[in-house]
Amino acid sequence: ADVRRALEIEPGSAAAWNSLGLILHLTGREEAALDAFTRACDCDARFGEAWMNRGFILQVLGRQIDAIPCFERAIEGGLATPQVRFFLGNAFAAEGRHHEALREFDLAVAAATGFADAWNNRGSSLEQISMFPEAAESYARALALKERIVADLERKPGREAAANALRAELAIALQAQGRWRDAVACAGKSREPALRFIASLLMPVVFESSGMVVEALEHLGTSVDSLCEPDLRLDDPLRQVGITAFHLPYFGTSERPYQEAIARAYLHAVPGIETVPDPPSGAGRPRLGVLSGLLRNHSVYSMFGGLIERLDPERFEVVFLQTAPGDGFTERIAARAARHVRLSANLEQARRQVLAERLDVLFYPEVGGDPLSYFLGFSRLAPVQCVTWGHPQTTGSPAMDYFISSEHLEREDGDREYSEKLVRMPHLNAWYSPPPPPPPRSPGQLGLPEGCHLYAYLQIANKLHPDFDRVLNEILTRDPEGLLVLSEPLRPSFKAILARRWETTAPRLLDRTVWLPHMPLDRYLRVLQLTDALLAPIQFGGGRSTFDALSAGVPVVTFRGPFLKSRITHAIYKEAGIEGLTAESDEQYIELALRLARDRKWREQMRSEVRTKAPACFESEAAVRDLNEFFASIAPGAS
Repeated sequence: ADVRRALEIEPGSAAAWNSLGLILHLTGREEAALDAFTRACDCDARFGEAWMNRGFILQVLGRQIDAIPCFERAIEGGLATPQVRFFLGNAFAAEGRHHEALREFDLAVAAATGFADAWNNRGSSLEQISMFPEAAESYARALALKERIVADLERKPGREAAANALRAELAIALQAQGRWRDAVACAGKSREPALRFIASLLMPVVFESSGMVVEALEHLGTSVDSLCEPDLRLDDPLRQVGITAFHLPYFGTSERPYQEAIARAYLHAVPGIETVPDPPSGAGRPRLGVLSGLLRNHSVYSMFGGLIERLDPERFEVVFLQTAPGDGFTERIAARAARHVRLSANLEQARRQVLAERLDVLFYPEVGGDPLSYFLGFSRLAPVQCVTWGHPQTTGSPAMDYFISSEHLEREDGDREYSEKLVRMPHLNAWYSPPPPPPPRSPGQLGLPEGCHLYAYLQIANKLHPDFDRVLNEILTRDPEGLLVLSEPLRPSFKAILARRWETTAPRLLDRTVWLPHMPLDRYLRVLQLTDALLAPIQFGGGRSTFDALSAGVPVVTFRGPFLKSRITHAIYKEAGIEGLTAESDEQYIELALRLARDRKWREQMRSEVRTKAPACFESEAAVRDLNEFFASIAPGAS
């Protein structure tokens, strides 16, 4: 009230508008806060603090590209503080401009050597530009600083809340470095509700052993069940917890019981999260919402972007609800939608934004990879809600009605793996546009040896399940001329974990593995062309990576497992009519890999079959037709 009276007296006071903006921000009214900070900047174009605050609110609202000039104006106005440099670095990083982000993070840590978050985010940008040793050093610096700050705060009376908030960040950072047990121990030192959720939901990124798989699942099951205590409450799970069950599919097991237990815990701890939407208007075409933060240069766009771009505008009014910064691919989706809404990074505000759209159907291309969409998935924001396999796991949420899959992705009794009603499309529900094939290169030009059989696994380290070690080790045991080609993990700590694991489980892999650095797509495709046997992992198979391989005419050895995540390559083969490359057992997988690598005639036969048949599953108009028909059938009022 005092601030508003001051503005009535002096409406041109930049300081008063800035103060009003801070008050509005603290009460969760971000759009109104943005307006107040904008007025402050209009009143005094050299008011650095107002420019900083305006940029920060734009970041909260997910408008990173608009935030960049605000922080630059703050610096021009004399506010070149480490905090402003940090905010500007984050905005550049969100836009994929990592060299510029690194410049700002370097300036931030040079001025404030104890700025742990700046060291951490500096590591992330270094990682993105493939400077992995430097990234590891920056991450280590951030962890050491956070550990010291937490210890200092815990010794000070009245600083428990600050210590807990930093402990949450530290636990998540430890998990990201492959230190799962340390992460759980860190979060588990407090009984604060958010930390209890974090301690329960932390999962190994790369497994140290098969025993760790069992240990982590037991920890998850037991600890999540304990979260339903009567007085355990959260105000804002996105802000307080902020992590998802993203790593659960890599365990190679059924996820439904765990996902449903996690959902029960959140529904218990967050009163009102379920939400009841107003009924749709019922006028005109059904309003079909598409909600995602991963429709950008990401496998979710590669697999589903083409389908979303081809939703029938004559039948639906498509509303694209963007939950995270995007890129040119995101802009393509936005341009084809009837309406584009950038959702706030604040969970409650984002929920209100979606509800305001009065949707008939809400579609999530994935749930689990993007925290905001994950937590929105617990709410009923439209009469009908559905998800597909952009991240191949059931949600566990009673607010999600349908899981859209396809016939060949599911076993006969696959319905039991989903909390949603399973929809089996007659065709594989994906749209893949093949890149132009790159000119070939010699093995030496790509860092590959000659005169041996190259077995390649070129996916993320998360998918290297300990049970897959025995299969890889056996392939190399039976083929003395074989070498395994792997991609360097993004973090050196992951490679160290694998090396320790292989000392006991797969000793052949220690000295018969060729590590290749992170590669752009054209180089990656050239490497594929030179491999003798390309291997899809057994517990969590290939999707986008398989499509990429087939576009280059390269066959992939795969395994038809019991879950969708292990059947994607098999489903692609069934769609294309390619036979002979899907195993039903570990032994058959080993034999197929050996034959593909050592039998040149058969390998060339399979390459010819791939080149001839694979195009049938690219850019599938049948998948477009199926999805349009399905959405029309579930819209409220459909006959």
